[in-house]
Amino acid sequence: MVSLFCSSLGQPALVIVLMPEPSSLVFIFVAFALPLFTCHLHLCICIAFFSFVSLVFFKVYIDMALFKLILFILIVLLEMLLLDLILIEIK
Repeated sequence: MVSLFCSSLGQPALVIVLMPEPSSLVFIFVAFALPLFTCHLHLCICIAFFSFVSLVFFKVYIDMALFKLILFILIVLLEMLLLDLILIEIK
C-alpha cells in the first residue's frame, strides 16, 4: 500500500509502504517535490525511487537500532507535515 501526503507543491511529500510478510516492516520514504513536477508525476518518481531503494535496503544488513532511530525521526517529520496540512485547511 502506498500513500502520498503532499501539503503543497514544493513541500515535503511522504510515501508510506507496508511491506508484505515475512518482513512486516513499515518503510517511510520522505521526498521533496520539485516545483516543476505535478503531484502525479512526483508520486510516480517516488514509487520508482522507492522500488530501487527497497532492493538495496533488503540486500544490505542494517543495524536495527539505527533503523529504529531513523524511523522515529521520520515519524516526527510526519507529525509536522500533518500539522502543516491542518493549518493549510484552517486558512
